[in-house]
Amino acid sequence: MKIHVFKGIGLILFISIFFTGIGGIMFSKDSVNASSKLPSKKSFYDIGLNDINGNPIDLKSFEGKKIMLVNVASRCGYTSQYSDLQDLYSTQSDKIEIIGIPCNDFGRQEPGTPEEIKNFCSTSYGVTFTIAEKSKI
Repeated sequence: MKIHVFKGIGLILFISIFFTGIGGIMFSKDSVNASSKLPSKKSFYDIGLNDINGNPIDLKSFEGKKIMLVNVASRCGYTSQYSDLQDLYSTQSDKIEIIGIPCNDFGRQEPGTPEEIKNFCSTSYGVTFTIAEKSKI
C-alpha cells in the first residue's frame, strides 16, 4: 500500500514539475521566439579563406562549380593525394574547384612555411589548384 502511495505522489510531483516548467516557458509573456536568437544566415560563399600568399579567396567567384575543400599535409601518409587531386583538377577544372588547406594539427605533418608548402606542392606534384594558408582545424 505504501509503495503505491509513494508511486502516486512521485507521479503527481513529476507531472506538476514537468507541466509547470513547460507551461512557464511556453506561455510566459517574456518568452522569445527562438529564431530571433539565432545568428543571421550566412552562405558558404561568405567563408573567409586566404590563399597561400595571404590573398583573400573569393568563393563567390566559384559559384556554379563544385568546390572541394581538402585537408592536406606534405608529411602525411596521404600526401600522394596531391597527384590525384591535380589529375582531377586538370581534367575537370571547368566543373570543380579544389582548395587544399594545409594543417599542422594532426601529428605535425605540415610544419612548413607558406613558401615551403608552395614549393613542395608545385615541384613535387605540379599543383595548379588553389592552396590556402595553413589553418588550424
